[in-house]
Amino acid sequence: MIIQTLQQFAYIQIKKILILEARKLQRRRERYCIIHLWKLHQAIIPDTMGIDIRWNDRLGFRAYPPSINTNAQDSVSSQREASFSFRAAELFNRVPREVIECTTLDSLKVALGAFLKNTPDRPQ
Repeated sequence: MIIQTLQQFAYIQIKKILILEARKLQRRRERYCIIHLWKLHQAIIPDTMGIDIRWNDRLGFRAYPPSINTNAQDSVSSQREASFSFRAAELFNRVPREVIECTTLDSLKVALGAFLKNTPDRPQ
């Protein structure tokens, strides 16, 4: 009886997720990173990571993570590439110009949701 109840509960939860079009955890993290850098770009939050967001005539706004010493060990380089500031900047730079240039947080979330919905999900 308990196993049957748990199976029904799991089925109901999966059905709810499909109806709500819930994103996978990786996709939600990516969305959070992009929104965080957009807020940093709009000066809504302070820059505590040292990410530099500059205008590029051809590409629009680009995020540049803090650089490291080129003579650093490989482990330092791999830790940098796994860090939030590096990954967030990488994701921010892949988002289309129209999404980044949104003026309000709500419009950004709508545009970003549409962009991510049309982007194939490839977990890493």
